[in-house]
Amino acid sequence: KKDRVIAVSRDLLDKLKFGDKVILEGIGDWSGEYVVHDVMNKRFRNRIDILINPGERDYTFSKARLYTEW
Repeated sequence: KKDRVIAVSRDLLDKLKFGDKVILEGIGDWSGEYVVHDVMNKRFRNRIDILINPGERDYTFSKARLYTEW
């Protein structure tokens, strides 16, 4: 089973907490349910970092959508 975890920028911690489940859409094969598991460096704002497996290519998604309630 693949772990689906994300890290969020610190400014998003007022909306998302560790362990929160979110839905990410618009990111192709990576769309689905993720768990907030980490925070990013303080230089990043309004971002989410998706953990991907070693050997997979890096991508930037500009039209991704995040839902906290479904």
